[in-house]
Amino acid sequence: MSSTNSIVLVMVIYLVLVGVVGYLSSRLRAISTKIDYFLAGRALKPFVLVFTLAFAQMSAFCLMGMAGLGYRGGFSIPMMFGTICLIFDALGIYVIGTRSWGLSKKFGYISPASLIGDRWQSRLVTYIVFALLLYYLIPYIELGAVGGGKIFASLTNNAVPYEIGAGIVIGALLFYIVTGGMRGMAWTNVVQGMIMTGLLIFMLLSFSIKFSPSGLTEKVISVNPKLLALAGSPHLPWGTIFSWFIIIGTSVSTFPHLILRAMSAENEVSLRKTIVAFGAVTMAVTYMSSFMGAWGRGLVPGLSEAQSEAILPILASKYFPAIVSGILGAGILAAAMSTMDGQVFAISVMFAEDIISPLWPKMTEAKSVIVGRLLVVAVCAIAFVLALFRPTTILRIGEWALSGYVCMGPAFVGALYWKRCSKWGAIASLVVPALLLPLFFLGYMPKLPFGLLPVVPALILSVALLVVVSLLSPDKLTRKGEEWFAFFTEWRESKERR
Repeated sequence: MSSTNSIVLVMVIYLVLVGVVGYLSSRLRAISTKIDYFLAGRALKPFVLVFTLAFAQMSAFCLMGMAGLGYRGGFSIPMMFGTICLIFDALGIYVIGTRSWGLSKKFGYISPASLIGDRWQSRLVTYIVFALLLYYLIPYIELGAVGGGKIFASLTNNAVPYEIGAGIVIGALLFYIVTGGMRGMAWTNVVQGMIMTGLLIFMLLSFSIKFSPSGLTEKVISVNPKLLALAGSPHLPWGTIFSWFIIIGTSVSTFPHLILRAMSAENEVSLRKTIVAFGAVTMAVTYMSSFMGAWGRGLVPGLSEAQSEAILPILASKYFPAIVSGILGAGILAAAMSTMDGQVFAISVMFAEDIISPLWPKMTEAKSVIVGRLLVVAVCAIAFVLALFRPTTILRIGEWALSGYVCMGPAFVGALYWKRCSKWGAIASLVVPALLLPLFFLGYMPKLPFGLLPVVPALILSVALLVVVSLLSPDKLTRKGEEWFAFFTEWRESKERR
């Protein structure tokens, strides 16, 4: 069997495996209501919850974008970004996720947009949150399809073209989302997480044994001694590093696919048990991916920015037999699909709950599930079409989408924690940065000094608008707002009595 056929075979076996796992998970418990389909019956236990939270955010951006960043930035990258994941990813889930779970359980929310909009009993806020989450999710979903297409083309020397590879990835996740819903995704995330983690550990150990850590480090030094620096990066100015601290550290809290997973927890104890483990797992995978990228600079120097994002498959094809390249391809597909499935599903949930349900108030539970499945098919089709345009680098796509999530954070935190936060303050905080960010990314605004990325001024503006407009707006809680904060008080007091 040729090396290309071996690679394709391993990757196909992986795709069949996740499809079977997703299908079988749907047989564990009948899917008869929208809570069953959209939130796994609110019954996810800590083991599954850790995997589905951690690996739902580890898109192709993690195994390709972060590896490329490590290749270009050196050993400072894993040190910095691994620490961010450990502290701030866990903090974000704690701040947004726990209260979202409590409100979902108490008031029956399924969609993050409906939850935030109902804080002010405002359909306008719901529609704005829905539109912006959709606006930022689409490029991120596109990222998963792009990553899948690139990995098939890269590892098979274009024997499987980019377009077919992207289509295969989307078709596979479409199957297990439609059949298994949230429960199917959660269990496939367990399989995907084990594959990704095991693969990175194998590569790190293999290269450490083959070359020794000191030998690999010497190769990196021979290319550029500054790559060894732990205090900074020779290719990333401090402003860029600071900007990525903000992006990676705060965007997680408003990911709709993570909020949905938090809402799916069996109980508060299950959710809290997963928070620290979630941060530790994301730190470990980020660290290993970017560290392998840094070592790759010494082994395969001279790659461009776009080429550096394929450093892991390049290393696999150069130093391992074809079957390992196939396993690596499966690992990167797992990274792409473990996030992409949740994002596709989040859009279908929000569309069903925020748009269709108000227009069809007498829709039965069974029809809600059917509508959700049809929406998954539609979103997957859109993602495939967008991927055919072969957009810019994975890192650039991730920066665009994540910056948008960051700028939604102030409105989410304000809704959940600040009684004085007004509807108009939230709207201003959401809309104005969404209009500003494209001007930067499309080149209509001047470049910022010190390497700062557009997320910095956009976030400052978002916070300022939330505070100033809220303070200038009438100080009056809606009835639902009063119910929310009364519930938070009762919830806190009940925990203090235990």
